[in-house]
Amino acid sequence: MNKFMEIAKQNAEKGIANNEGGPFGAIIIDKSGNIISNGNNKVFKVLILLLLPGASTSS
Repeated sequence: MNKFMEIAKQNAEKGIANNEGGPFGAIIIDKSGNIISNGNNKVFKVLILLLLPGASTSS
């Protein structure tokens, strides 16, 4: 697995461990291989904020 896929996998695992969303990680790189952005699915945090006004997603 290349280093970028490994980072995306780690992002997905982090999201699952933190109950933020499904097992989806992503990374965006430029042509030179520099990381522009990376993250994970945070649908559960968004749902909490939408369904429970005043709720905080900070741990």
